[in-house]
Amino acid sequence: MATPNGQAAFLFLLTSALAPLIRLSYGRMVWMALPYTLVLTLVGLLCVEFTLVPVTEWMTQTGWLATLS
Repeated sequence: MATPNGQAAFLFLLTSALAPLIRLSYGRMVWMALPYTLVLTLVGLLCVEFTLVPVTEWMTQTGWLATLS
């Protein structure tokens, strides 16, 4: 899972009394979480790759971040 909240939600479903009623096995849970995991991984990678350095430089220039000089 990509986030702790996503993990907690699926773990709750898996271990709750609802799991047998909706026939939710561990393998099916992982399969259902795969698109969620892939999308959040891709969005996180793109944000780090394309926005981390420019935003850090901008925040340093505006004085929101201090440099160790």
